[in-house]
Amino acid sequence: MLARLRKAAPLLAGPDQTVDWHTLSRARLGWLRDQLKACGTTPTTINLTLIALRRVAHAAAEQGLIAEEQADELRLARGLPVPNNRPARGRVLPSQAVIALFASCWQDRSATGVRDLALLHGIYDSGLSTAELAGLHVDDYSSAPPMLQVHPARSARRRLVELVGDTADSFGRWRATRGGQRGALFLRLRRGGLQFDMPLAARGITHMVLERSKSAGLASFGPQDLRRTAIHDLLEAGVSMADVHHRFGFVSHVTLATRYDHRDVNDVRWQSQMWQSLALPILDLGQSC
Repeated sequence: MLARLRKAAPLLAGPDQTVDWHTLSRARLGWLRDQLKACGTTPTTINLTLIALRRVAHAAAEQGLIAEEQADELRLARGLPVPNNRPARGRVLPSQAVIALFASCWQDRSATGVRDLALLHGIYDSGLSTAELAGLHVDDYSSAPPMLQVHPARSARRRLVELVGDTADSFGRWRATRGGQRGALFLRLRRGGLQFDMPLAARGITHMVLERSKSAGLASFGPQDLRRTAIHDLLEAGVSMADVHHRFGFVSHVTLATRYDHRDVNDVRWQSQMWQSLALPILDLGQSC
């Protein structure tokens, strides 16, 4: 967040090279957005800069440095985010492909099948990235209640992920198969057994998904395709943007709203959820800094 503020400060500063936060308004944010666009700044950077400034206003109001009315004006500003037309990675898979992928692991009774099924559930049902899965330690898993303590790859903030249904069962089976030795939760496998000194890296998880898709007779796809499909399925099912954001650990609600949500823009429910999601970062000030 500090990097975004440093980028915006020179544009907002007065003749004395200081920023007068009392003059910050919705119109001023709109002017800043246009200046950043003119400089060739990417939509993602512009949107994150606007969020950072709105968070500063919220914090300043809490400390009595600016009027609460001014902070409310900035917090509730609409129409400022810049659409990001750059497509996010991954594609939405047909449901038959997802079922066939999981079936290839269900039919594999070996330790590899047990491990890979837990990994697929971790990506599709729990919203974990390959880096987050590779970074899990055996102590990050709890069986009662079934839960993971996830360490996001780009943030020092941890989040708890509840495991339910088949996901909880698959992680429980893998934990029992893995045994109690300390180390990474997911390990590389060899014909002779587990390799406790060789954690399964993010690249290995990507390779696993590619190989499983091929063995299921599908066009090859990767973990990001599974993530995008899961997000699409949840949003289509009516799950709120806030819940999807929490499950998948996005740093910014803007990323989810502008790059992953492709529902009909004329849908009133879609519009309401999108604007609510863009306002949410102000309410959890500092948690993703």
